[in-house]
Amino acid sequence: CPHAKTATMVLRGGAREFIDETERSLHDSLMIVKNCVKSTRVVAGGGAIEMELSRFLLEHSLTIPGKQQMIIGAFAKALEVTPRQLADNAGFDATDIVTSLRQKHAEGGADGLWYGVDIDKEGICDTYER
Repeated sequence: CPHAKTATMVLRGGAREFIDETERSLHDSLMIVKNCVKSTRVVAGGGAIEMELSRFLLEHSLTIPGKQQMIIGAFAKALEVTPRQLADNAGFDATDIVTSLRQKHAEGGADGLWYGVDIDKEGICDTYER
């Protein structure tokens, strides 16, 4: 039916826990699609947002005295886990990728703002443009 507005999915599995987990995953997927249709706003991927937040927080932490500076700095470093893991999962040298991202984001301005991990070319790129 080309104009059908509904669909039926039959889930089968060996254990009830498997079916429950599949149902939750399917529900999560449908909610993501629903939210994407409702909102047309997008952000860059590839860890670009996390790297930019990390850069901002590290800069901001230098203006704060005491232990709070270390806490904010540690949180900023923790944000770098996302691009590092993306690079690792793609089989790249994560240290080189994250170092390149740090450098690009440190340049400031709009040029480096959206740079993240490029899994197609084993490097970094403007992920908002791609």
